[in-house]
Amino acid sequence: MRLHSLLEAVEVALRTGSGSRVRRLTLIERLVVLGELLYPRLSLPHHGGIVVGGLLRVDGPPLTLEEIHAALRPWLVAVPEFRYALAQPVRLWRRPWWTEIADLDLNNHVREYAVPHDSGPEGLSAAIDDIARNPLSLTAPLWQMWLIHGYADDEWAFLFRASHALFDGVAVLELLRRLGRGEPPVLAQGTTSGADNALRHRWTRDVRQAIRDLPRLLRSVFPLALPPFRAIDLSGRRHIAWTTMPLERLWEAGRRHEAQLGDVYLAALAGALRAWPGLSWRRGSARRVWTMVPASTRGLGSQRQLGNRAAHLRVALPCGEPDPLRRLEQVTRSRAMAKHSGYLTVIPAVLRWAPHWLGIPLAAFVLGPWQISLVAGMLPGPPDTVWYRDRRVREIVPLSPLPVGAPIMAYLLTYGDQACLGFTVDVALSDGDGLGRLVAAEIDLLATMDQGDRCSPR
Repeated sequence: MRLHSLLEAVEVALRTGSGSRVRRLTLIERLVVLGELLYPRLSLPHHGGIVVGGLLRVDGPPLTLEEIHAALRPWLVAVPEFRYALAQPVRLWRRPWWTEIADLDLNNHVREYAVPHDSGPEGLSAAIDDIARNPLSLTAPLWQMWLIHGYADDEWAFLFRASHALFDGVAVLELLRRLGRGEPPVLAQGTTSGADNALRHRWTRDVRQAIRDLPRLLRSVFPLALPPFRAIDLSGRRHIAWTTMPLERLWEAGRRHEAQLGDVYLAALAGALRAWPGLSWRRGSARRVWTMVPASTRGLGSQRQLGNRAAHLRVALPCGEPDPLRRLEQVTRSRAMAKHSGYLTVIPAVLRWAPHWLGIPLAAFVLGPWQISLVAGMLPGPPDTVWYRDRRVREIVPLSPLPVGAPIMAYLLTYGDQACLGFTVDVALSDGDGLGRLVAAEIDLLATMDQGDRCSPR
């Protein structure tokens, strides 16, 4: 085993040069990069794994590429993830290395997309889909920035996409916010003897908590997620759709029914999926959709640090329930049970501390299609208006990943007084743009219903 590791190190040195600094992928990074290999029928030969990102729609004249380069250069020095590329091909049986690219050409990562003049929102949507169609190259650092303009005279867009191995949704939002304000990145503290002691203490605490919660997690993985939808001949190509509505409508529905904002969103999503023509239900299905709801594991001191610190809950969406109020009650109960099921303690401990030979099969089971049929996330965005230099950001859109083999992924992102309902949908499904309107209508319905109201089945 030591000889094998030595030979791998020699291989990396020959591939990247002796001056490059390298490290092995962590377990969560390896799982993300390998994520699409869980669906071998539709795997792409060269892909960048699961990609996350964000879109800013900005008022006024667009920035130039030179201005974006100037704002980004300090980040290239301070944040090594911007220079990370894979030193070896992705293989299920081999733990690859990150290599650090010393001479990074920004022209390969910061690009311009000129949309036909005055093509409007349709032109912007087509540009985003065209960009998302191209996978990230594993031979280069796994991120891109795009300056999109031309679709309107008084607006332009800034798009960032990166591998989920290095950034989660919270990190993407923090990156975009700080870049816009010209602020430097916030990094973790360097390793010291005190930090080593803290690390050992955290290992002991995490492992003890995981052992205590393991029985609850084992109980919560049942029942298994039977496929609720009829088989779909997926294309593997993605369409990004979104709808923006007043955030106050979600808060109003929550106050009216004493529910959290996340419960309102998931209940509305369940009602929208029930009515959406894009998916066909299996005959005899109870229309209960087991859903992965990502959650951040950041502590109070790391809220503004970059990286990937995501865990998840497993929540049942009662799409077979015709009454909106009962759907909300069932979602609230399922989400509360999920928070105490061990997902937020056992899974992060496995991803952080377990050896890869053990962590990969465990994570593959918990994150696989026999456990979840849908992903629906929620991101708290900036509470105040974001300015890009002297230009107001009018809208922030989440660009959620869609692993190959999955039909749809949904995200709610709050920004100021807005709530953006974002979806990544396989183009084989019809009316992807209509799904957001259905979710917004369900939220409006919950905001106006009283506890005594009941809707007839539909």
